[in-house]
Amino acid sequence: MPTSKCERREYGLVAFKKFLIVSFLAFKICIEHVCISYFAILNSYLSMTRLKVNSPAILSVGYEPDSESLQLEFPGSAIYEYHRVKPIIYMGLMHTESKGSYFDSHIKDKYEYTLVNESR
Repeated sequence: MPTSKCERREYGLVAFKKFLIVSFLAFKICIEHVCISYFAILNSYLSMTRLKVNSPAILSVGYEPDSESLQLEFPGSAIYEYHRVKPIIYMGLMHTESKGSYFDSHIKDKYEYTLVNESR
């Protein structure tokens, strides 16, 4: 066990780093029998990379928390960006069983949006 203040601080930092590594490797969010890798969620927070989702109504979802921008790709390849969407709405969308119903009740006609990419 470290004795000096400097050694205790260094010991604490090493322990914290180990904790973070183990947490990132092991942590999964499981809701309603659907597991989403923490890395996938972290990746979507760091960039506007869209994650493919299992939904007939929505093909992929991306979120940028700094600008509160939500991108949704719909069947037919149309991509829309919704503005000023709170993180809780994004997390709700990612964790719901019916993404189409959640979109209809919590996002559609409630946020301003722009067309990012038209259908091909």
